[in-house]
Amino acid sequence: MNAVYRFFSSLKLTVFLLSCSIVLVFFGTLDQVRWGIWEVKSHYFDTWLATWPKAGANAYGLPFFLPMPGGFTLGVLLLVNLVCAHFRHFRPRWGKAGITLIHAGVVVLLAGGFTSAWLQEEFTMAILEGHANAGVVDSHTYASHKLPFALHLEKFTHEYHPGTQIGKNFASTVRILEPGADVDTGRRVVISMNEPLRHGGYTFYQSQFRVTGGPRGGKTTILQVVRNPGRLLPYVAMYLGGAGMVVQFLLSLARFLKKPRRAGAVAAVALLAGVVPSWAQPWRPGVPEAEEREHFAGDGHAHAIAPGADTLNPAASTATARSTAVLMDALGSFPVQYNGRVQPVDTLARNALLIMGGRQTVALSEAEAVAFGKKPSTWDAADRALMAEAGVVLSEKDMKLLEIRPVAVQKNLVGRASVPPMVFLTELAFRPSLAAHFRVFRVENAEVRAIFPEKTGAVVYFSWKEVFPKIDEINKRLGEQTKGTAFARGISKLVMAMQLYDVLTLTFVPGDTPVAASPEVEYAAWQNVLVEAARDLSRSTGKTGAPVLSDAGTGRMVASLVQRYREMAQAGRVGIVPPRTNEEVREGRWANLGEALLGLTQGFDFERMPVVPLYGVLRVAYERGDTEAEMAALENLGAVFSKLGEQGALPVEKLNAERMFNRLEPFFKILCCYVGVFLLVCLGWALNSPRVLAGVRWAALCVFVLHTVALFARMWVEGRPPVTNLYSSAVFVAWGAVLVGLLTERFLRNGIGSAVAAMVGFASLIIAHHLSMGGDTMKTMEAVLDSNFLLTVHVVPITLGYSAMFVAGLLAALWLVLRALGRVTRAQAAAAERAVYGVVCFATLLTFMGTMLGGVWADQSWGRFWGWDPKENGALVIVLWCAIFLHARWGRLLGTTGLMQLAVLGNVITAASWFGTNLLGIGLHSYGFSDKGFLWLCAFWVSQLLVVALGWLPGREREKENATAGV
Repeated sequence: MNAVYRFFSSLKLTVFLLSCSIVLVFFGTLDQVRWGIWEVKSHYFDTWLATWPKAGANAYGLPFFLPMPGGFTLGVLLLVNLVCAHFRHFRPRWGKAGITLIHAGVVVLLAGGFTSAWLQEEFTMAILEGHANAGVVDSHTYASHKLPFALHLEKFTHEYHPGTQIGKNFASTVRILEPGADVDTGRRVVISMNEPLRHGGYTFYQSQFRVTGGPRGGKTTILQVVRNPGRLLPYVAMYLGGAGMVVQFLLSLARFLKKPRRAGAVAAVALLAGVVPSWAQPWRPGVPEAEEREHFAGDGHAHAIAPGADTLNPAASTATARSTAVLMDALGSFPVQYNGRVQPVDTLARNALLIMGGRQTVALSEAEAVAFGKKPSTWDAADRALMAEAGVVLSEKDMKLLEIRPVAVQKNLVGRASVPPMVFLTELAFRPSLAAHFRVFRVENAEVRAIFPEKTGAVVYFSWKEVFPKIDEINKRLGEQTKGTAFARGISKLVMAMQLYDVLTLTFVPGDTPVAASPEVEYAAWQNVLVEAARDLSRSTGKTGAPVLSDAGTGRMVASLVQRYREMAQAGRVGIVPPRTNEEVREGRWANLGEALLGLTQGFDFERMPVVPLYGVLRVAYERGDTEAEMAALENLGAVFSKLGEQGALPVEKLNAERMFNRLEPFFKILCCYVGVFLLVCLGWALNSPRVLAGVRWAALCVFVLHTVALFARMWVEGRPPVTNLYSSAVFVAWGAVLVGLLTERFLRNGIGSAVAAMVGFASLIIAHHLSMGGDTMKTMEAVLDSNFLLTVHVVPITLGYSAMFVAGLLAALWLVLRALGRVTRAQAAAAERAVYGVVCFATLLTFMGTMLGGVWADQSWGRFWGWDPKENGALVIVLWCAIFLHARWGRLLGTTGLMQLAVLGNVITAASWFGTNLLGIGLHSYGFSDKGFLWLCAFWVSQLLVVALGWLPGREREKENATAGV
């Protein structure tokens, strides 16, 4: 019996069970791609025995099935092991109070998991607006049940972010009808996203809705109904576990601070002497050289603003008002509404180019730079020969436009020519025939490139003139493809880019007019024909029958223009006219050009929406090269938006800040600074100079302060917590990693913390830089995510946990490399182990609390604390890995080398949770799939496994510690 007790209380069994749990979660998450969450949940997690692949459905073609313990089995064994190990290894004393609370929280959490798995019931309830219902349908068996009370739906509200299909708010106003109660006496409540109704032991969540037509149709709300007797147990577990981790972390920190430590200011010299020169060289991010230079070069005209000028009032800088640069600058400052938020035109231009081509400028060849950047009358024989050799052919119309005003081409430091984002958007809107020559559509997939056999290469850019003739073939191939394939993703991306291009041509002025006329002429004709139609209709009033137009020509013109503007309204996604009615003000909805022109039929006039004719005037003036008319139109537009700002209807400060943020590209410059910090650390190690290392600490702190300012500036502009999407998570992971690295350096004082901070900060910001290539990084949030409080308390701790994990993993990776090179003493090994252990403790606290708070959010949103979503599983694996590391160290199951290897494997697990789960393409946290992203992720995993393999080389730790050692 004693042997059985020792077995079940063994820390080795703890580590084994935690490892089995990671394996189970890993295989279960992979199978969700094929079988879905609920099928996997019942096969892997809500069972005693599982097999991979799923028994009877081996979709992988393997000749065997791998049996493994199911979730129930592992849960019971972990519970027994936890209780036995606690009473065997821990004696009641204040120093272990934190451990006791943590174990108690885990016991309650496991109990809550079993209770939910066995007793939780989930139903759906559909209620037609104006009707009551007491019936629910089981979500799994589809059996019908009746509740002891009914709900009457008074009103269902569904709102979207303006100009998008992104849900802003879904809410059901219901009355609770107890037996014998009527609609008038029932209690009225509102059920909305993150605001459920709890009544009679059931919880009702806003889930879905549908709208049906016909005499018996209408709005129907669909509620998710949950009955869970153990709902509060995870909350109790969270409080116990969180309190225990905080107590234990503070006790451990206090003990660490009490220990005497040597200054060790040059300890890193003993570690890295003779090593730095061979590998501490600056490396370049994984982007093509041309793109990198473009980012360093900036946009060429970004700094032409006069100091202190009002960016919404172009007249403030009269000295340069006639220059093209200032014209672009003023136009770029004007607000529009796109993707559900108001933003500067400059942001629209940059994001449009990123979506279409993955870069913020339009690259030009030498021949194109000559053709578009010079007046045709100035072309010499060499220019014409260069254009002929490159196949650049311009029409007579294009050459006339260029003779009036050449394209504002910029050149970087090495002479490469490009078109800045605002110049591109202006040409596209006002001179689309010229913009059609710009190669803006990036095509990477080989099968998609095959549609254009005239061009070859790994990555090819095409112009509108090249892709538009293939539109029928592109649409045909798109309809034939199976969703999810690489070709389907590639051709879908091209189609979306072409749609965006087409939308931008109709953003500020109409496209080709029915007659050869300018926008001013078309608008005047539209007004006149409406006035004439109104007079015609008024003359027929009082006659028998409905009022009709007696003039057939007027009727045809009205019908033609109405159809034209309806199509523009349906296709338009960019709002240019600020809210005109109380309803639009309440919804925050701007009208696009087509909607604005249709507004003339509803009693509006151009005086109430002056931006429409002013953009028309600007287009004509730009095309004709009339700088006086341009400046007048810009001044009038600036006055309109400035007045809105004075009235509080426009966030002028945020718009100006966002535009300046775009131009400064602070995070790109900060990542360059982190490279400099790392090189300075290497210099300090090479020179064996404590003074240099001390200076590096201050330099790293200064860069971190800049990073913090940029981070908070972005938060202020967006109006959100620091993490809302993958891009912002990468920026915040970099910030958190630098913070943890600097705190580590505060205690070690040997450059290691500064080096790790710089390396992780640089790597994370490089990831953020490439993620920003996908377009707008401040997109509006789905209704279920639209909670700044929950985003803060859940996502921020999780992301800081990622930061700490990467810092611990990189510290361990550096140690393994130095060990393999024979640059480590035993004292340094012990010190490095303590540093990694401290960071892992910090990561455990953050990740556990963030994961539990995410469960609270899920419970408030859709009625289950844990749903086995891939992202949830990734967070769980990180917590399990942290528990394995801590138990392995506490029980001395592994030596220093083994613990360091385990820490490096934490990088693999964290990267899988951060990016890998998003790339699966399933679950509530899927942000799409990227072939290139997956390849880079695999490359990172391989690199970490190679570092782990270094730990299996024969140990070369020096027995005697030299005078400068001591980490």
